[in-house]
Formats: sequence, C-alpha cells, structure tokens
Amino acid sequence: MAIKIKELIIKAICGDNTPQPENKKQETIAPDQSGLKLSYLQRKSIIDECTSEVLDRIKRMNDY
Repeated sequence: MAIKIKELIIKAICGDNTPQPENKKQETIAPDQSGLKLSYLQRKSIIDECTSEVLDRIKRMNDY
C-alpha cells in the first residue's frame, strides 16, 4: 500500500506525460496539476526519499 501511495505522489509531482494515441478523444477536463503547487525543494525531497527507499529495498533483496 505504501508503494502505491508513493507512486501516486511521484505521478503528481512529475505529471503523467504519456503520449495519447491520436485516434483517442482529448479529455475536456483539465488534468490534475496539484503537483505544480509544490516548490522545487519539496519535489526534490519527495523524489529523493522515494529513491532512497527503493534502493534500500533492492539492497535488502540482494542480501537474501
């Protein structure tokens, strides 16, 4: 569950910039831009925290 929350936080910060297929209709609702309200240092802090957690988990997996 914690990983899913962190994924959502990262998507909110970075934005989901996946290209849309050309034959798909564009949504009329504006995309969520809640991540734009965070300062650069807040974004960097969240991403660094998530990155360090992922690296710790990978190291623990390699130890087994």
